[in-house]
Amino acid sequence: MFINTNFSSIGSARMGSFAGGLRGPGSSIMASPNESTNEMIHQRVVDTVRFLHGAETRANNLRQAVNALPEAFRPRTATSSNTDILTITNFTGSNLADKSVVIHQLATPQRNEGVGLNRLVPVENSGTFEFEIEVDGETRRLSFNVGANESVTNQQFQQRMANAINNANIGLTASVHVNGTNSTINIITRTTGEGKEGEPRFTLIDITGNAVEFTGINNITQEGQNALFTIGEGEQQSSVSNEVNIGGGLTVTFHQLSEEPIEITLGQDLLHIQNAARNLVNHFNALLESATNNSGDSRTRLLARQLQGAANMSRRALADIGIMIGEGGFLSINAERMNAAAENGNLERFLNGNGNRQAHFFTSRVERISENLARNPMRHVSANATRLPGFDAAWNAISNGQNITAPQAPPNPFGNMTPEDLLGMLFNSTR
Repeated sequence: MFINTNFSSIGSARMGSFAGGLRGPGSSIMASPNESTNEMIHQRVVDTVRFLHGAETRANNLRQAVNALPEAFRPRTATSSNTDILTITNFTGSNLADKSVVIHQLATPQRNEGVGLNRLVPVENSGTFEFEIEVDGETRRLSFNVGANESVTNQQFQQRMANAINNANIGLTASVHVNGTNSTINIITRTTGEGKEGEPRFTLIDITGNAVEFTGINNITQEGQNALFTIGEGEQQSSVSNEVNIGGGLTVTFHQLSEEPIEITLGQDLLHIQNAARNLVNHFNALLESATNNSGDSRTRLLARQLQGAANMSRRALADIGIMIGEGGFLSINAERMNAAAENGNLERFLNGNGNRQAHFFTSRVERISENLARNPMRHVSANATRLPGFDAAWNAISNGQNITAPQAPPNPFGNMTPEDLLGMLFNSTR
């Protein structure tokens, strides 16, 4: 940072002559060993240090906020004409043309449901029940046990089989459903889509025992199928999922079939644009506040007037987009006006400076002011400000996150002598 390279020797080398009651080099303040002068010097030091300490950062933040304005209009939003049927899952594009989509078929998982068994009746067989299950071309052998002296009901038997399937983690979810006195085992694929070449997504075969046959779990109640849809006048397309990337950085989710085309329209991301405007206002105010707080310095006062002037010259145009100028030149946002300006395009035209002279003056002037400040913050404080006693100590304190304390008042070598006593001592001395 530029400031640090210039502050290492400021203040301390000059502190001795200033504290002794002489006029500091370039300073307009006559130091004297009294409390009032010491407090005045201290406050001037504090204001200057606080301004300089974050000047470069604040200036760069404002400059970046101005430079980021054109990018604020690149993001776009996509909107569905019927969100009950189709919703926008994600949109990362910027130049997507409007689209229409017709959904002919939803993607579904395969679902098997076994036969209903009296859930309270004990099973007659015991031992190890082993079976093979083939899922999307992969075969796994699973098993569970029923002890010889164990009393296990049909529902408990179904649950042990379901647990064996779930514990295998093979892309299936098994559960036992109860309906009155009956219970059934159900298995469903965790993903949607049809099997290869029209075959089932999964099948089960008994190896030892008759768990598959006894539960009737190979009964398919819903086949896995792909989503079928068309975009515009194009050909019918297929997807194993109802979440579909239809191109242009746009991902949508199908919820229902559609008899009429669902229209997807492209629009401005109004929230993104408004946030860019708020970011500009916040950083403008931060820099103006810092300069205003150091108004005791003539050069820093000039910086504040430059910022205020840039805003005042564009007062009407700023008000049209909901940016209001208040007391001291600070900006605020009228949300209602800004929302209207975002919707009718005025906000974009202003922040982009498209043919708007006042907009161009405001953004270019603010950028130039912040660029000059960031390049050399020291040019925006008077030369004598950094020569005041206690400057280095104050700078080090704020850099270390400490409170800035007033320097001790220099001792008065003449005690409580009156001016008359002092003159008498000087001119009537016998020495």
